[in-house]
Amino acid sequence: MIMRYSFFVILCSILIGSTLYSETDADNGEKKDEKQSYPLNVKFAVGTSITGGNNSTRVATLNSEFQKRYTRFRIRLNGRGAYGEASYADGPWIESTNNWLFSTRIDWFTTSQLHTFLFTEGTMQSNQYRGYWLKNSVQGGYGIALFSEIDHLEVNLPLGIDYAREILVVDDSQRPEKFSAVLKPEMILRLNSNIRYRLKTNIFVDLKDEEEYRI
Repeated sequence: MIMRYSFFVILCSILIGSTLYSETDADNGEKKDEKQSYPLNVKFAVGTSITGGNNSTRVATLNSEFQKRYTRFRIRLNGRGAYGEASYADGPWIESTNNWLFSTRIDWFTTSQLHTFLFTEGTMQSNQYRGYWLKNSVQGGYGIALFSEIDHLEVNLPLGIDYAREILVVDDSQRPEKFSAVLKPEMILRLNSNIRYRLKTNIFVDLKDEEEYRI
């Protein structure tokens, strides 16, 4: 129950914060962003990860991101593929190729100063390492953007509801549908024109069993 109430407290804080932002903008008479469209932002990245313990993995990844901004809308498309090997309980290394993700997210800013937004996100993915052939999820909610007046720092705090279902690897069956509250903090720190640090986190709390949560 404590976790569930915590999400309601966070939601109330976001709503109050957005109201304060709107009032401040109205008083200061900030100039509205009249730009209708921004250039398409495309990113590609390759990387590798190695984990060890009871279960060990050696994985190579390819990531892509496409982002398009308009005056009030922001659209993101993300894709990821992974190839590697996994070893369970010191057993033999097993090749795994069916690991991929595709997601799309749309943000609609509710104020001209871009301080608050509504978001919706859909994701389809497969991950043998985590035990499912296919996972579909849909999210929606409300968020606040902090420090928009600082050029080198961006912090977003979206809070919403997540609906997901999985088809498991073990018995090729479908796991019961799951509804969760989700908090999706994201921070982007631009160190200079060539280097930036980005941190994205998803915190899920099951609405039926608040003691079950994932980060």
